[in-house]
Amino acid sequence: MADQLKMQGNAFFLSLEYEKAIDCYDRCFPYIDDSDHNLKTIVLSNKAQCYLKLKQYGKAFEEADAAIKVDPNHLKSIQRRGTAAYYT
Repeated sequence: MADQLKMQGNAFFLSLEYEKAIDCYDRCFPYIDDSDHNLKTIVLSNKAQCYLKLKQYGKAFEEADAAIKVDPNHLKSIQRRGTAAYYT
């Protein structure tokens, strides 16, 4: 179910429907196994990107920072947190 919601969120993102994508990513979390750090990182990073597109830089920073706490080496999250910090 988590993968389905992530893919649905990705489809909304590609359709420029960022709020709907965020909703899908949020609904994805209860289905992510605690040991699946990769999926958790990707979903958080994707949410950060949505918030960047919506110019909600504080929220983007928080989501990217959360992703980095799960995987400190996730380059997209590091970049997204930097972008959000730049604009805040």
